[in-house]
Amino acid sequence: MNIHELIARIDPGIYEHLKTAVETGRWQNGATLSEEQRALCLQAVIAYDLEHKPEHERVGYVAMPTGACGSEKFAPDGINAGAGDDYRPVKLPESDA
Repeated sequence: MNIHELIARIDPGIYEHLKTAVETGRWQNGATLSEEQRALCLQAVIAYDLEHKPEHERVGYVAMPTGACGSEKFAPDGINAGAGDDYRPVKLPESDA
C-alpha cells in the first residue's frame, strides 16, 4: 500500500484523531506517542490536508502578504485587511521642532 492509498482510506474522524494525537502527544486512550509515531501521524495529517483541503485550511498554513514588496497590512486578528475593510493608517501630527 502506498501513501496515496493509505490517505484515501482515512476518513475525517480518523484525521481528527491523528491531528489531536500530534497536538497532544497522546493517543485517545491516553497512551503516549513515540517520536516515530508522532512523526508518522504528522506526515499523515499533512498528506490528508494536501488531498482534501484548500491551501488556506491546511495544517501549518501561513498567509503571506500580497501587496507590493510585502507591504500589505494585516488586521490584528491575523486576517488580511483588504481594500473593502475599514482599515485606515494612523497619521501622526507633524512636530513643530
